[in-house]
Amino acid sequence: MTSIPIGLLGIFIMVPMIVNLIAIAIIAHNYVEVIEGRLPNCSSVVTIREAWSGGGLLGKVIRGGVIAIVMMMPNLCAKKGIVDIDEMRRLPARYKRLLIIPMLIGIFLFVAMMGLRVAGYWLGL
Repeated sequence: MTSIPIGLLGIFIMVPMIVNLIAIAIIAHNYVEVIEGRLPNCSSVVTIREAWSGGGLLGKVIRGGVIAIVMMMPNLCAKKGIVDIDEMRRLPARYKRLLIIPMLIGIFLFVAMMGLRVAGYWLGL
């Protein structure tokens, strides 16, 4: 009987996860090149653009993910010489939110799904 609520919880986590992935793809398609244009001196952005520029939509999603990760910890990346901290600070907050919020939502939903799997394991499902 406990497998039904676990399955319903899984659906309630999976549906927002799919919607979030679609949103990430749309944001990557529309904004990644604009954001990269505003960060011309960041070596990680230039390197990842060169590596994944021919990757189509998947390449744009990967490039957007790398930029989001760099935006979440700019001081650490600046110490390593990966980004230009002044360019990161000048980047409009709208672009930062566009990349970081879906990334954090995705991480939260992934952790929730893994927690649900662990709960199912403990309950013997």
